[in-house]
Amino acid sequence: MVRSYAQIPTQVSFVASIEVSRDGNYALCRTLGKDMEILDLKNGVSLRTFSFPENQPNAALSGNGQVLGIAIRDSGEFCLYSTSNGQLLNTIKVKPPAADLVISNDGSTLITSSADNVVRIWDIATGALLRTLNGNTSYPISLALTRDGQTLITGSGNSLMFWDWQSGTLLKTTPGGYFQKPIFVMPQGDVYNVRYDNSGAHVWDITQNQEVLTAPMYEAEGGTATITPDGLTLIAGGVGDLFVYNMVTGRQAADVGDGNGNIVVGGMGNNSTFITADENSNTPYTLFRIYYCWLPFF
Repeated sequence: MVRSYAQIPTQVSFVASIEVSRDGNYALCRTLGKDMEILDLKNGVSLRTFSFPENQPNAALSGNGQVLGIAIRDSGEFCLYSTSNGQLLNTIKVKPPAADLVISNDGSTLITSSADNVVRIWDIATGALLRTLNGNTSYPISLALTRDGQTLITGSGNSLMFWDWQSGTLLKTTPGGYFQKPIFVMPQGDVYNVRYDNSGAHVWDITQNQEVLTAPMYEAEGGTATITPDGLTLIAGGVGDLFVYNMVTGRQAADVGDGNGNIVVGGMGNNSTFITADENSNTPYTLFRIYYCWLPFF
């Protein structure tokens, strides 16, 4: 059963994705244009909007939601902003093009990738380079941190590398490739990514580079999805609907009509609450709870 319990008015239109901070308290809402909106999910308000000269393809929130970072590809710049007051904290430059970025849970450290195959770790306050991570054999275009902020995953054309980024230690390398954000790291260590096409949402185990679940949906391309931290439930957005799937059996458990355009969705840090928006309008964000119990014989 899925129930809405709150709404948050939006200050932007055409929300294309929702990425919730790793502590579950803030959301980065990116649009089809040049605007981004930060939501305070604890208090149910739009905290701040940011507008940029161009649509920036890569952006990230710190784990505590206090810092927003964007990658300006052509200039090689990574710009860091305070989400509380909108002030520019620092600009860190690499040899262009800039690729991807993630920010530590406490908001003090920036991790970047660029076309020279090097991952760099920076002190945000001072701009000092703390260390480099070498070993990617091709362009590490995708970066992600696990929810606890301890492990960095870098995705290149032919492999995934898992790092203890604070010590610079390479933990393991597995087959795989680029991944789309967000990724979902399960307690048992599986790393999932959700890809869309017109037939539905496809859940990939990116460490094994294979599809593990297909969620059929009509005209699904353009939606987004979230996987609950326990790894049991996929919540996927399609045209006007939310779909709830049992990840173990692949069976659809619910279909919730919620709008007219593509529905984008983000998880809020636990197994039962999530946030959605209608991509084709400026209607309020909706907060939902899901009530379920997957029984073994399901």
